[in-house]
Amino acid sequence: MPGRIRASPANRLRCALVKVALASAAALALFCTSARADVVDLSGGSRRSTLGSSGMSLRADFGNAFAPYGYAGGAIGYMTEGLFGFEGGVGAGFPGLQLGFSLKKLFGERGSYLATELTIAGNTKVKRGGNTGVPNATSTSQNIWTSIGLGFEQRIGHFGVGTIIDLAFTPSDSTAHFGLHGGIAYYF
Repeated sequence: MPGRIRASPANRLRCALVKVALASAAALALFCTSARADVVDLSGGSRRSTLGSSGMSLRADFGNAFAPYGYAGGAIGYMTEGLFGFEGGVGAGFPGLQLGFSLKKLFGERGSYLATELTIAGNTKVKRGGNTGVPNATSTSQNIWTSIGLGFEQRIGHFGVGTIIDLAFTPSDSTAHFGLHGGIAYYF
């Protein structure tokens, strides 16, 4: 058709990445926030400490194809006093590296937590998105995905063990993929 402008593959990829970022931000707003209230302690006692729940962490993580840090990997993260944290890590995607970034919110107390997670991850070589058999100008979008997950984390002292079940979405298809990962962490 005369007058019709065709988008280049690079512009289509940018558009797909923007859609992934917007979907991630919306999911973060829904799942990783909590209502806060001021509490006045009239008993004269001291405020209970959240010792061991905040600070830096190192995590060894294991999972399936849609795990943010690969089949076997590691991550470094930080958890705030409000139990909101972020992690970045890398692992083996067999073949290729799997890179991921995760935002996490914990709910609970005394070392037992319900965990919600929002991740963006990708593999340098393996296309994890659906393959329809039709050539796709933005085929590199099959190498990245976002996921939203729910799980459990148990902490004892400086150590923690947890697992998360995820629903992963790629910009290249409309299918929800199953993700599972978990690991052992050291908090300092």
